[in-house]
Amino acid sequence: MITCLTSVGLMEAPRVSNLPDYEDIIEARHSTSDFMFMSRRWEPVPAYNHPDNSSPTHLKDVTLSSPPVQHMIHQLSSEEEGTSEQLTMTVAAMLEEIGLNRNMVVIRWLGLALIKILKRTCSGLLVSDSIHRLKARMGTNPVIFAPSHRSYADFILMSYICFHYDLQIPAIAAGMDFHGMWGLGRLLRDCGAFFMRRSFSSDRLYWTVFSEYVNTLVTNNPSSLEFFIEGTRSRSGKTLWPKFGILSMALTPFLSGRIPDITVVPVNISYDRTLEEKLFSYELLGIPKPRETTRCSKNHLHPTPNLHNFLVHPNLPDPATNNNNKHQAKGSFPRNKPRCSNCQIHQPATSSNSRLTQMKFLMKGHYDCHNATTALLNTLASPQEHPDNGLMKASNILREQYGKIHVTFGQPLDVREYCKERLERASHSMVPAHMDRLNPREIELCSGLAHVIVARQRDLTVLSPFNLVAITLGLGSSLPLPELLTEVLWLRSLLVSLGAVVDLAV
Repeated sequence: MITCLTSVGLMEAPRVSNLPDYEDIIEARHSTSDFMFMSRRWEPVPAYNHPDNSSPTHLKDVTLSSPPVQHMIHQLSSEEEGTSEQLTMTVAAMLEEIGLNRNMVVIRWLGLALIKILKRTCSGLLVSDSIHRLKARMGTNPVIFAPSHRSYADFILMSYICFHYDLQIPAIAAGMDFHGMWGLGRLLRDCGAFFMRRSFSSDRLYWTVFSEYVNTLVTNNPSSLEFFIEGTRSRSGKTLWPKFGILSMALTPFLSGRIPDITVVPVNISYDRTLEEKLFSYELLGIPKPRETTRCSKNHLHPTPNLHNFLVHPNLPDPATNNNNKHQAKGSFPRNKPRCSNCQIHQPATSSNSRLTQMKFLMKGHYDCHNATTALLNTLASPQEHPDNGLMKASNILREQYGKIHVTFGQPLDVREYCKERLERASHSMVPAHMDRLNPREIELCSGLAHVIVARQRDLTVLSPFNLVAITLGLGSSLPLPELLTEVLWLRSLLVSLGAVVDLAV
């Protein structure tokens, strides 16, 4: 479709855009040695010039000996939760589970593999030139990267960009889903990832250990800190409500007066196509997210769900309570079944094309009778048809083209400037370190800052031809190609006039 638009004049259209200057950092890799680039002498600019030893082991030792952790050990010991020695061993095990590592050999080899994949599947990795201004101001205080989260590729793309521009590889917050993936968990840890459980607010010891480890990363580490403030990937491309748990942990050293300032950098990563687009479409239909794994055994594919719990036709009875259907095999189509007035799909799919047609009708709201809908979705959710959720099976992405990736670094946000007169640091100096907590006003500041970050991420979004064509055709009617081009160009002009960033180059 985009190729056809190009052939009828999309590229020759008047260039009206708010698009900033970008550098395609993959283009040069087509004419030079990838191995020589990744094995070059690398002298990164630290995000924070801290004189202390910042080895992974030292970061764990500092966390273990911190007053809040020691106080929590003493408190739990007095509550007969275990002896001090046992609790200390538990904390050490938690830090081994959480803590990051850095292995430049692993980073270089993974970077080399990433370059090969990007050259084969993407037409460009474009980075905004604002990264040079950011690099020039690094070193005076800790830096937090807050990228948008649309794909698992966000993890490694940010690290590769930092390597490319000679910035210290950030410490990246990752979920425990990756920790349990055979092989990949160790690789991510060696690339600077530290791991966190999905929910731990009720575990006092783990909460104290993890929050102190984040504090240590901010105050005793030359690397920047990176986490996804939305908490999870957006399946629809829409901005999610921000989570401010890690943000409040990272800001605690500043709010308590231990460091002079923190720089937060909003980053937007815009994809023409996301790698997980097929998986996202399944999840948006109500199919549960599969467990991440590097294996491709059928035992690791999530079971077929009973999808009549997720989608029930509003005008038809549930077949589970319909006596006429109780003898029908699961997923079959009964002979005397009720029909919808606007029914568009009735026969079971016999090919991928007919299944795709059924899916289109289903997503447009032209539902068949309840049994047909359930059978269709159960077929789509079967292990044979489910999207590849194993890393080894996901190698089929190498046969696809995913267009361009825009990585836009926003205006750095100084937390000290953001807080201004609302700071109340004096209250923190009057309590012991192990009792120091954020007050309600500071928690409100963290929440407000989280919303500001998400808003800036949204403003940095780059719209592609795919987005504009999807909006135009999403109205449900087909258009001749010249008319589609006219509509896309009109839509671009409208969006640009409203301040949106549009890139129609393909």
